[in-house]
Amino acid sequence: QAYKPRLQAFEYMFDMLGCGPEDILHVSSSLRYDLIPAHALGIGARLHVNRGYEPSVPEYDYHETTDIEGLAKLVGV
Repeated sequence: QAYKPRLQAFEYMFDMLGCGPEDILHVSSSLRYDLIPAHALGIGARLHVNRGYEPSVPEYDYHETTDIEGLAKLVGV
C-alpha cells in the first residue's frame, strides 16, 4: 500500500525480512525510485546498474556498473 519512492515501501521490506538497512545490498537501475530513497534510509551498500536512462549522481555515494555482471564483481564472485 505504498509505492516507491515513498520510504514506507522500504520500511515494510525491513519489517518483512526482519533486518535493518545495514543488512541490505540494494541493486537497482533507478536512481530516483530506488537508490535515492535507499540512501535516505541509510542502506550502506548500493549498486546502480546504469542503463543510460538517468545521469549519474555521485553525491549519493553508490557503486555503479553498466550491466548486472558488476554485481558479481562487487560481491567478489
